[in-house]
Amino acid sequence: MAINRDKKTYKRKLDLLKKYGVAYDDVYGNLKKYRLKYPIIKNKYDEAIVNYNNAMPSKFIVDKAIADEKKAKPYRGLVILLSTSSAFLLALMYLLFAEKFTELKKKINHHLNSQNPE
Repeated sequence: MAINRDKKTYKRKLDLLKKYGVAYDDVYGNLKKYRLKYPIIKNKYDEAIVNYNNAMPSKFIVDKAIADEKKAKPYRGLVILLSTSSAFLLALMYLLFAEKFTELKKKINHHLNSQNPE
């Protein structure tokens, strides 16, 4: 009799384990995974609730607006001087490189012609 009763008890426990075992294992795994993340999420949730419940003003005045004493504008002479000098330097560099390039091209052609007399 005791053996039959033990068999039935074990059978009920095995059926219960078969029915809920996978779900229990999944929930237990998630519990282990998320138990360290919960305090962080809880703090963020509490902060969001506090921010939601506080009334925020619709405008902030940092400083009163004050007009400038002297209007800022570019110095015309400085702009003209810089643009003219930069254009002159670029043109000079172009002329120097063009001259060196033509001299180099002549040397290469002379060297090639001297190697292949036809």
